[in-house]
Amino acid sequence: MTKHEVPILTHVVPSTYVKFKEIDDIVVIAYLSPAHITELEALRNTAEKHYESFVFGYVIDKKREGEEPTVVAHKNTGGYDLPMDGFICEQNLEFLLEYAKEDEIGRFSEKTMNDYMAVGTPFPRCLFVTAADQTFRKTSWPSIFSSQLKPKQEASVASSRP
Repeated sequence: MTKHEVPILTHVVPSTYVKFKEIDDIVVIAYLSPAHITELEALRNTAEKHYESFVFGYVIDKKREGEEPTVVAHKNTGGYDLPMDGFICEQNLEFLLEYAKEDEIGRFSEKTMNDYMAVGTPFPRCLFVTAADQTFRKTSWPSIFSSQLKPKQEASVASSRP
């Protein structure tokens, strides 16, 4: 299974879950119950805008009935997940995608070559990260991210980074 073989938004079943989750650098999966129709529509609209950059899927589980829906951006290049719990709307999904596509250390690959070769692109000044930087980053980014979420709607973002 490759990224280009799946639809814009894929219904993920247990037999294909592991392969689907590892299909691209960043795979976004929503974990929903059958009652979460509006959340699925928000995910579908976001997937239609960003299907060239991300892979989108959803899992419908009857056992999640009564639970809050969850969207997780699985970052396979970094080896960690970025979950977003709570209110799922297009604006909040856009913020999750913006954060998910940022690398701690930029990668030079065929996908990013044009970004690195662009005229006026600054040369990176920080080539290493200290333990203090990591501690600051782990404690500060959820509050920064949450402050940009849609007003009057709550969502919490947590990182499962090692």
